[in-house]
Amino acid sequence: MFIYFWKVRKKISYSKMYFLCIFCVSMLSPVLLLGVQAPKGKSCDENKIKKREKREEMLNEKGYWTAANIKKQYKDSGEREKRIQWWRNARFGIFIHWGVYSVLGGEYNGVDYGKEAGGPSAEWIFKKAKIPKDEYRKIAKNWNPQNYNPEIWCNLAKAAGAEYIVLTAKHHDGFALFDDKGVSNWNSVQNTDYHGDLLKKFVDAARKAGLKVGIYYSHRLDWWHIGLNKPDNLPKNYIKILRSHLKTIMEDYKPDLMWYDMGKSGEAADIAYELTRKYNPNCVICGRIGGNHGDYSCLKDRQLPPLGNSIDCETPMTMRLNWGYDNNDNNWKSPKEIIKMLSLCSTRNTNFLLNIGPKPDGSLSKEEILCLKELASWMKNNSESIKNTSGSPLKKEYPWGGLTISHDKKTLYIHI
Repeated sequence: MFIYFWKVRKKISYSKMYFLCIFCVSMLSPVLLLGVQAPKGKSCDENKIKKREKREEMLNEKGYWTAANIKKQYKDSGEREKRIQWWRNARFGIFIHWGVYSVLGGEYNGVDYGKEAGGPSAEWIFKKAKIPKDEYRKIAKNWNPQNYNPEIWCNLAKAAGAEYIVLTAKHHDGFALFDDKGVSNWNSVQNTDYHGDLLKKFVDAARKAGLKVGIYYSHRLDWWHIGLNKPDNLPKNYIKILRSHLKTIMEDYKPDLMWYDMGKSGEAADIAYELTRKYNPNCVICGRIGGNHGDYSCLKDRQLPPLGNSIDCETPMTMRLNWGYDNNDNNWKSPKEIIKMLSLCSTRNTNFLLNIGPKPDGSLSKEEILCLKELASWMKNNSESIKNTSGSPLKKEYPWGGLTISHDKKTLYIHI
């Protein structure tokens, strides 16, 4: 992946801009544009189109690509413009799925429930394996992540060029990685041999590394407190827990971003929005909250943005198939493929949220470390073309690659 940039000295039309791009690319990469290696009997354009179609078909088969018609989920206002500016400038973040489910690594009683075995993902194992509560409580009790050092996570993320980092403080299994002050009796302080506030250490490490703090919170699904089915009406005891949790998160951890998930219009979305805005009015809210309460649109899992996207949106992407740690998932994307996805998202005006799934003890897989280090090497030279940019100013995309443009409209970046 090569990045070239061109300084715009004065305002020009998009048509002139396109021809100047063609000229620059032809000078810098004549083989790519002029088709020197095109097979005999076929035009260069025809080959490039077929190659691109084949690549998109491959991405679709791997689950990275789905046809998308993004609907505007957020509400426009002056306040929103102020609070979302840092997120829009960031363009790249790191997602972390880590919890009690990580202990199992996608397996229970000799059965693999991971995505590589046809399941939804390793972190869904409590529901999919129908693990009895008493058994899952024992698994949580024995969880003692002795190698948990969030400073390592955050330093790797920052070096890789990320500007924000998001941790699953409570996933669908209802287990809180923070001190919820006894409101649920299902948290890392009371119910693990670790006996500590995992979220606080993470938040402190992120701030120290200069990262914006994102907190994932499953507001609508909670298999432990509500049940395994999606609720139409929230039980009163869960509403009490939800309100207490969100008040604690907003007051004690002060997140820059709340990453709600699996939301839809209804009580859970309304409560989450109400308390976020009440206690932390400058906090950015992910569009998955539901109820049209989000500040930006979030695409489906592993979905790359559609051509021509112009609204604020985000692609959440895995390094392999599963989000949470999985013992048997060896379907790693290469660093080169990850870099191409980051570039593509940027040219299509979309943030890229890349997931890692730490091991139960808190350490990272060697593949995750390698990928983050490769990203760091690439971003060292090319971050200017990703951060503080908007997607391509041109309406079309071309076989040679894509474009980003600086917010001040003075610098055009060519991604080849």
